[in-house]
This record gives sequence, structure tokens and C-alpha cells, in this order.
Amino acid sequence: DLFVPTPLNQKKVLVTLLSKGRTNFKELPSYNVYESLLYTPNGSAAVNSIHKVIFVTTETAELSEATLAFKSYIEASGREVETYSIVINDKSLLDIQRQIEQLFIKLKGNYKPHEIIADYTGGNKDMSIALLRVSEKEVVVPIYLNEATTGNYSQFK
Repeated sequence: DLFVPTPLNQKKVLVTLLSKGRTNFKELPSYNVYESLLYTPNGSAAVNSIHKVIFVTTETAELSEATLAFKSYIEASGREVETYSIVINDKSLLDIQRQIEQLFIKLKGNYKPHEIIADYTGGNKDMSIALLRVSEKEVVVPIYLNEATTGNYSQFK
């Protein structure tokens, strides 16, 4: 079960990092990653892909306007969106990793690792490294989208 080769456009859950600073949700790297996962390699829509999107963010008090607009955009397509806040200020990489591990523990109750994709394109370096390390430990496919802010959806690594 751990090594089921599920194509990227058939994943059920997208865990994606969001960082502050963008005012338009279409400028968020997470938006471009999300959009790229909704299509098959030949360009047709993968209608049944991505049931749930989880925003991992450090914003604790209020979500930015861009994040709220992105959330509404995803929900309008019938998908569920969850925001998972972590604390990174004055935290070690191991502390950040432990917070992300808690998210994956929760996800394992409803999803198998091959149904989850972890996008470490957005966020800061500590968040990205922590998500990448947890993905590796949980056997979840991590992705990084080159040029995510330019709308070039074809440059996965």
C-alpha cells in the first residue's frame, strides 16, 4: 500500500505551504500548484482529483485576504479546505517538523500515504524543509513547482 504509484493528478489531498505577503491569491505559489494538479499530462481536466486542500500557514490571528480568496475559490469547486496553523518564530527546525507531523498523524486516519501530496513550494525555508522531511518519513510524495509564481505549471521536480 505504501508504494502504490498514484499519478499526481489522482491524489486526493494536497498539503501546501502558504506564506504571507501576496495580495492576489493567483500570485500564491500554492495556487499554481493546485491548478497544475487538476489536469492530466495531456491537458484535460482530472475531475476526480484533489478532494481536500490543507493550507499550512504561520498566520495565527487572521488569514490574509489572498488566503481567504484562495480558500473560497477552492470551495467553489466543491473541494474541502482546511487551514493548519503552525508557529515558527523562535522555533527550531525540529519543533516545526513536529508540528507538521501532527497534521500527518491526523491525515493518516482518513487517507493512505499514496493519496497525499505535499507541496513545499511556498512558505519559508524552515517550513519547506520540515514538510519535506515529514513527507519522506511518511512516504508521501513531495513536489516542488519551478516558476510557480509565473504560471508555468509544467515544471514539477
